[in-house]
Amino acid sequence: MRNYMKLEIPSKSLNEAFARAAVGAFAAQTDPTVEELADIKTSVSEAVTNSIIHGYRDTVGVIYIECEARVENTCVIEITVRDEGVGIPDVERAMEPLFTTAPDEERSGMGFTVMQSFMDTLDVTSEKGKGTTVKMSKAINIGTRDEELETRTGLPKSASEAHFLGKRSQPEAGETSLPARKRTSVGIGDDGC
Repeated sequence: MRNYMKLEIPSKSLNEAFARAAVGAFAAQTDPTVEELADIKTSVSEAVTNSIIHGYRDTVGVIYIECEARVENTCVIEITVRDEGVGIPDVERAMEPLFTTAPDEERSGMGFTVMQSFMDTLDVTSEKGKGTTVKMSKAINIGTRDEELETRTGLPKSASEAHFLGKRSQPEAGETSLPARKRTSVGIGDDGC
């Protein structure tokens, strides 16, 4: 099962919050915990801010954001944030904690460190004068929730997968809809996806 989205935004600081919210809304459909969702949103915020502050500096360019979610026993969310800005001459050095190319702007140099801490994978590629691509991923464990759902309702895991794809199934004649579920995480729907 797969879902995806693409977003293009101008590299203006006011769009950082929009990118964070848009990716957060996309990720929410996989029913992450509050902590998982915060990790994803914060990492996107750091990547977009890097593109605005360092990639395009004092110019306005386009930031490309792509998200993909795949569901099996776990849900993996992959996020790519790409710019066509100045690029990073030394990616390894740029990823060192406290390193910044904008010390006069009171930047902490912790953006990549935050992304590495909050996400399961982080890959940064860059070419001077051509831009930077940040790819990151995080696994959202829905397997346990699916087993709980199946035990409580008798519905197979595929019902959760159908919800993830936006195909809410209607109950057959004589069946009832899913019971309300106590929410322990952030997401849409009430069927445990």
